[in-house]
Amino acid sequence: MLMTMLFLPMVHHLANGTKVRPLKGAFQQTAKMDFKLDSWINGSFQDNRTKYFNENFGFRSMAVRLYNQMNFVLFKKSGAQEVVIGKENYLYEENYIKAYLGINYLGRNTIVDKVEKLKVISDSLGKKGVKVMTILAPGKGSFYPEYIPDYYRRASDTTLYDVWKTELQKNNLLLLDLHQWFRNMKNQSPYPLFPKTGVHWSAYGEILAADTIVKFMEKIAHQDFVNILTDSIQLSKTTQHTDQDAEESLNLLSDIPDLEMAYPQYHFSSDSGEIKPNVIFISDSYFWGIYGRGIAANLFNTNEFWYYFHEVYHSGGGPFSIEPTNLIHALESADFVVLMSTDANLEKFAYGFIETTHRQITNPNFLNEQSEKREMLIQEFIFYIKSSPDWLKAVEQKAKDRKISVEEAIRLDAEYMADQELKKQEAANK
Repeated sequence: MLMTMLFLPMVHHLANGTKVRPLKGAFQQTAKMDFKLDSWINGSFQDNRTKYFNENFGFRSMAVRLYNQMNFVLFKKSGAQEVVIGKENYLYEENYIKAYLGINYLGRNTIVDKVEKLKVISDSLGKKGVKVMTILAPGKGSFYPEYIPDYYRRASDTTLYDVWKTELQKNNLLLLDLHQWFRNMKNQSPYPLFPKTGVHWSAYGEILAADTIVKFMEKIAHQDFVNILTDSIQLSKTTQHTDQDAEESLNLLSDIPDLEMAYPQYHFSSDSGEIKPNVIFISDSYFWGIYGRGIAANLFNTNEFWYYFHEVYHSGGGPFSIEPTNLIHALESADFVVLMSTDANLEKFAYGFIETTHRQITNPNFLNEQSEKREMLIQEFIFYIKSSPDWLKAVEQKAKDRKISVEEAIRLDAEYMADQELKKQEAANK
């Protein structure tokens, strides 16, 4: 019986047996390399096959889930490096806990400098009729501090959220503080604003946030915009959308019992006097639900999502690259430019947008110099990608997954690497 059990994974794999539930989370699947004499001689073929079979033996995902379930039940140990298991099995990403406890607080000078530059950007775009606004989104650590494990200790009485809010208000910049608003509503809301096993605001909280954003814009613009109207609320203990995104990355055998979550059924107003503004959102993953579920497309005319100021998504699809030469023109074509971040990402807010845009506004020669330098780096990385079999294989898989050409995928990877290199150089020069 023991020998049979030991050979079952191999038999299952060779027989291409019944598919088991795949693992979830952020990991790069190893592509199976074709046999070539030179790769066999230098050992890369053997290394590739070892990694490939380690990731694809029979019943692997079931074995991983069983191992993770044992660690979770017996030791409250997470199978995902970034996920923290809190009291009563409330799940967090560690960055949200650090943000709440001030562990990632590094002082106010950098934030003061960024806000001063943002003020210059806001004034410059304001002359073109563009309104620049900042949204401070809530974080799960600050919303559910009572379930944070006891081994975490407060590092600072001041947090990044505190300083960003203070400096934005001091400079009279447009600010929508959903972070404080969600905490104020915690005990009054009839439905959960955050899930137990997810790290983003709940599907219900997301609808409230979208509605509040539009109403805030209406107040600023003194115009009537299309609104989101709730028809009914469906309650369910079976989570939907991203309400269990943290749990999925744990890859457990059994589900963690969830709260009863609310899922609004809604439509959009259609009054002939209402308009849709042109909006550019520069945000972290907190905007994904509003964008991906089609909410933003129904509320806004030109609806662009600049994810971490790196990838652009709009009605034509995505991801597309941000073109530095077209940056100011794109911003000036919007009615609103919205910068949004949860407290966990305020350490890197606004993802390079403030520095890049400020330089283009204040230094007319910067654009040409930076564009030439960036293009040279892009071409270098394109060469490196095409010269590296493993890297090229990974990019080919990305192209297949995104349904784009291999050349386009290579260019996107090269642009990302070039931008990261420029950011490193910029940080080193400060």
